Amino acid sequence: MAKCAWCGKKFNVSDTREEYDNYFEGLEYDDDYPDNNICLQCASTETSGNIGVGEEIMEDMGSHNWD
Repeated sequence: MAKCAWCGKKFNVSDTREEYDNYFEGLEYDDDYPDNNICLQCASTETSGNIGVGEEIMEDMGSHNWD
C-alpha cells in the first residue's frame, strides 16, 4: 500500500491507476502522477478541477480566430 503525498491516506496504486484511467478517458494516471504517490480522491479532485478550468478558458475565449 502506498501513502498519498497530499492527504496521507493509504491506497492501492494498481486500483487507483485502473479507476483513474477508466474515469478520465484519454488521460493516464502514470502520465499525470508519474511518482504514483497520489490517491484516487486527490488525483480526481485535481484533474476534474484542471479540466473545469480549461473548459472555462475555452468558453471565455469563444470561437474568435486569435491568429
